[in-house]
Amino acid sequence: MAIRNLKHDQSGRAKKKLMLKTCCYPACTEEFMGVGKAKYCVEHRKPIYRKVIDADRIQAKRDYIKNNNFNQIIEHRLSKCSLTNITCELEGCGKEFKLLLIPNVNVYPKFCEEHRSEHRRKMFVEKNK
Repeated sequence: MAIRNLKHDQSGRAKKKLMLKTCCYPACTEEFMGVGKAKYCVEHRKPIYRKVIDADRIQAKRDYIKNNNFNQIIEHRLSKCSLTNITCELEGCGKEFKLLLIPNVNVYPKFCEEHRSEHRRKMFVEKNK
């Protein structure tokens, strides 16, 4: 049994080690005492700043969806869900599969169920060389 040297408070819980950190919010240079993963000062932890904090992460996610090669964008103005037949875009497959088009959703899979993962696509291409 390993014995750890942790400092505990009066209730028996381990104390978190605080360190001097600089706020990561744009144009803020305030220093604060925080635990290891804390990034923002007391002011910028408030919910009104979440939009600015999450903007880069959200934009990166949108760019990833648009720039990847395993999804397709289908523009439609449907007000109800509908089924459509799509042909698998993997060379040599050509299998048709059903796709449920959902209102306000434009990103859909490009490949059939058998070739959704990158590994399966690679194996299919190697097999059919």
